[in-house]
Amino acid sequence: MNAWLNVVACSLALSTVVATRAAAQQDTAGSKCEINFSNPSEVKDAFSDVTIAQMGKNPDDAKKRLQDAIKKLTEHPEKINNDVAREYVLGQALVNWSMQPGVTPVMPRQALGYASGPQGNVDVLAAADSALTAATTASPTCASQIDQIRQQAWAPLINKVGGLINSNNLDSAKVLLARANTIYRGSPYNYYFAGNIAQRDSDYAAASDAFQKALALATPQKAAKDSNMASIREYVAFSVGYTTLMHAEQLTGDQQKSEMAKAAAAYQAYLKEYPNGQDVSNAQAGLTRTLQASGDSAGLSTMWAQMSASPAKYSAGQLYDAGAGAFRVNDLQTAAKLMEAAYQKNPYLIAGLFNLSNVYWKLKDWEKMAKVSHELLSLAPNDPDNWQLLAIAEQNLAKATNNAKLQKARNDSVVAVLTKGNKLPVRISFSRMAPADSSYTLSGTAENLLSKPGTYTINFSFLDPSGNVVTTKTATVSLGPKSDCGASGKDSTGKACKPVAGSNASQDFTVEVDQPGIVAFRYAPVS
Repeated sequence: MNAWLNVVACSLALSTVVATRAAAQQDTAGSKCEINFSNPSEVKDAFSDVTIAQMGKNPDDAKKRLQDAIKKLTEHPEKINNDVAREYVLGQALVNWSMQPGVTPVMPRQALGYASGPQGNVDVLAAADSALTAATTASPTCASQIDQIRQQAWAPLINKVGGLINSNNLDSAKVLLARANTIYRGSPYNYYFAGNIAQRDSDYAAASDAFQKALALATPQKAAKDSNMASIREYVAFSVGYTTLMHAEQLTGDQQKSEMAKAAAAYQAYLKEYPNGQDVSNAQAGLTRTLQASGDSAGLSTMWAQMSASPAKYSAGQLYDAGAGAFRVNDLQTAAKLMEAAYQKNPYLIAGLFNLSNVYWKLKDWEKMAKVSHELLSLAPNDPDNWQLLAIAEQNLAKATNNAKLQKARNDSVVAVLTKGNKLPVRISFSRMAPADSSYTLSGTAENLLSKPGTYTINFSFLDPSGNVVTTKTATVSLGPKSDCGASGKDSTGKACKPVAGSNASQDFTVEVDQPGIVAFRYAPVS
């Protein structure tokens, strides 16, 4: 019999990226930037050329002006006694070059207008970055204004990266992201996308590092002003915990404990900032896992005590899952308290009732175990494990009574329950139960328990918080006969057997309904 079931399915496809438009970001705060573009004449004329090139609609004229600007700035740089302006305008010209039609990432120096050392090639954005970095170093108060120039080349590049990741074109996404990083590294989008790419490559250490950088850049102040930035911040806040946890699981010993502690801290930070966030359930489950792995029993007790004291703050799924965590460390009283609070919120979650019945089993509370098992079977009658739970409860109730008549009735009930469970034609189990605002997706497996093939229809009813039926839907499965053949080609008695060719004894199914207000489901007995 299954020892435990998951109540809350993962609601976040962690490797999914929203291809959002990343606008050029501006930060007007800070000291006043003052750059003299009037002297000497080389700077003045080059600045004029770049300004006109930016405004012009003729690409050929723009390229000619950009060439002239770079030539003026590089022909005799030692004579230009205005390094800030020279580097600023040179970087500006190169940024504009990178955006011209037909321009490749690496260009001949002569084609760009370089007068000094015209032979050879140059990486356009790397050269722009070098010039703008020199300008920022010479005049730190102009950093914000210079970043706006960088973002002119960065924004068109970064806005293509999400689409490439979504289409699983990771190699192209990496190339484009590297180009974006060349010219501007001050945006959380860079590290948001880098984290998603690394996660798809299963490089969880790199993903965790990238998401931490994205979180630091997507500040609460920026998130308050920009809904896209707010979404990024919440996503990466959760993802730091998840990817750190995944990296920790690749380690051993003290290194693993240390990394698990970091993941726990990240989950706690997420839960504190987003108590009603879309990934609260997953964060609670992840926090339980990391606290257990890091040996932080005090942290676990504190978390469960908070949930028990204020269950109204949590969903039924969160409370059931927290109870499952308490059960795993043998804190049965806490497990019962958390799950009973969950039951009050939603008494129709199949996995939750299964887990609660197990808790009552360990507590030897046979009356409550029998009650919950009956309710479980009214929701999920085609699972032999559910019938076995009821049989265990009834058997122990029979042992507990001195009333001979009642004892006989309970023992008869045990036989009847086990008989029903053993005669089920199909076992139905579930792998995904995903409610959304206006839909519900259910996935599972039907397994033939008979030695003959059969086609079965599963009739589902989807329930609102009061247990009322919101809508119904069916799933039909065609199953081959149960095969008793093991890997050795022999059945359980040791006799040689042949599995039925071209016939599967189990079949996966998925049912989706578009209807708001669904919190659970049940299905009718399949016979």
